[in-house]
Amino acid sequence: MPEPRPVIEIVLGDDVLRLDGTVVETLHRAATGHRFHVSHVAVEAKEKRGTLHLRVGVEVGGSIVGGVRLSVPEERRDEVLALFAEARRRRDEIAGGG
Repeated sequence: MPEPRPVIEIVLGDDVLRLDGTVVETLHRAATGHRFHVSHVAVEAKEKRGTLHLRVGVEVGGSIVGGVRLSVPEERRDEVLALFAEARRRRDEIAGGG
């Protein structure tokens, strides 16, 4: 049986970004949220004036649809990028059968 994967959780003001096993979650304090399997999640990132603007959803026909938009301050940028790098690693692990 594989070892449990650690949960990664980043609080971004009113939003929380989580990687729990093979699920990426975005949660908002207004009780809205989205869940994406690592095999399906797509992320678009654009940097503007020190803030990383993300669109997290699913890719359909070359565009990201559904999901949520998040703004990441410069001081949290590396944490967020590391979370998505780990999500990619977990996706690749699944795709490789391991």
